[in-house]
Amino acid sequence: GLLHISQITKQRNAKVEDYLNRGQEVEVKIISLNKDEKKLGLALTELMEAKETAEDAE
Repeated sequence: GLLHISQITKQRNAKVEDYLNRGQEVEVKIISLNKDEKKLGLALTELMEAKETAEDAE
C-alpha cells in the first residue's frame, strides 16, 4: 500500500527520503479501510509511538 508522508513523521515539510529508502520494507498500522474503493489507510507514526511506549514501560 501507499504510506502518506503525514503518517511517517509529524514534522512539517519533511522529505520521505529522510526517513525511508525506496523499496524498504516497514511495519505499519492499518488505520482505515475503505472496501468500496479498495483502499487502506496506513500509518507508521502510530506504530512507532506504540513501540516507544512499550519500551519505556520495560
